[in-house]
Amino acid sequence: MKRMFWLVLAIALALPVTALGNSVDFTNSGSTLTGTNAGFSISSSTLIEVNGLNGLGLVTGNLVTVSFSTGSLVSGNLTTGTLAAGGSFVITGNGTSGIPNTVIFNGSFFGPVTRSLITLSNGTHEYTLSGALTGTWFSGATVNGATIPLTVL
Repeated sequence: MKRMFWLVLAIALALPVTALGNSVDFTNSGSTLTGTNAGFSISSSTLIEVNGLNGLGLVTGNLVTVSFSTGSLVSGNLTTGTLAAGGSFVITGNGTSGIPNTVIFNGSFFGPVTRSLITLSNGTHEYTLSGALTGTWFSGATVNGATIPLTVL
């Protein structure tokens, strides 16, 4: 079983919270994405920006953590492939700057997750791992969203 580690520079997670009439964006910096044929995962990554949560606008700092895991690899390889739906995706606030001190979102990938490679003009590579999410918002509402972690090597 091949095991791979990548530094994730940003997780862009947009949760359109239709029941609340807005969307919420979460951004992180500097965590490790681990991958095997069984799936990819991030454990307790620190998110540094939240925009639109509870009408707060843009809030920055050490705000929340995100952990996720995907389903297993169903086609392709760890560089460019498709992973099964499932896994988990959890965002937990820490009570800083008006961010709730609770699980903000608890869900999973509801469709295939794709791993893509982009070669930049300078020869370096960026990888994305994108997927659609569904789960429960801290208010109890069901919400849908998408995530696009960006990996730079």
